[in-house]
Amino acid sequence: SKEALSVIRQIGFVGLTEHWPLSICLFHIRFGGTCYLSSFKNLRPGKYTQHYSEMMTLARNITGADELVYEAASKRFWQEVQSFSATPESCRILCP
Repeated sequence: SKEALSVIRQIGFVGLTEHWPLSICLFHIRFGGTCYLSSFKNLRPGKYTQHYSEMMTLARNITGADELVYEAASKRFWQEVQSFSATPESCRILCP
């Protein structure tokens, strides 16, 4: 888990799938480029089933190294959101 935590600090970008639009916006604030509407769409939708719901319940209960890595990624993400002033308002201007 120490290696994974180190990677979180070193990689160029961290986004969170549960905050996908804000992640896309933050990426463009940091690195530039054109925001395309398709970036905000689920281009690979799956079928929601009871099995999916059960799996997500189990996934939320993961502890240990996975939780530490997620916490480190989440902390970095929110720090960068604040540092780069990524807000819903700024994102609507940058990615209309």
